[in-house]
Amino acid sequence: MDKPKLLAVSRRPLRPADASGNECDRGGTPRELERKFRARLDRALKREQAAGLNILKLSLSDTFAKGYPDWLLFGSGFCVAAEIKRVGENPRPIQKQMLDRFARVGTSVGVIRPCGPSEYLFEWESWQTHERSVYRSFGEWFGAL
Repeated sequence: MDKPKLLAVSRRPLRPADASGNECDRGGTPRELERKFRARLDRALKREQAAGLNILKLSLSDTFAKGYPDWLLFGSGFCVAAEIKRVGENPRPIQKQMLDRFARVGTSVGVIRPCGPSEYLFEWESWQTHERSVYRSFGEWFGAL
């Protein structure tokens, strides 16, 4: 079995790389891991939009008061309010209240988290049913809504 390649990252210890040479998500502070996961989601969504997926994303947490979902996603006939959380982390009480408000008006509401196997992009936990599903792409996820 080959040893993992190591990548130099400025002012940080060397971290293992996966088979494609990308830095693994193991290691780092929880905040760093969440930032990497958000960046990975953004890149994936932009790739799928460029390939023809008709989705509009609004990042509400940067614009509005505390408690609003991180993302509102709009597509043909649906709207999704999503909180992006680390594994094992849940929405804060004010975020729960806001997710409940969105759910009452018929919006699909849930939490996006990273998931284990690297072939999956994210895990979606429905706020209404508490069912969890993993998806390889946003297109696959939106097709299931």
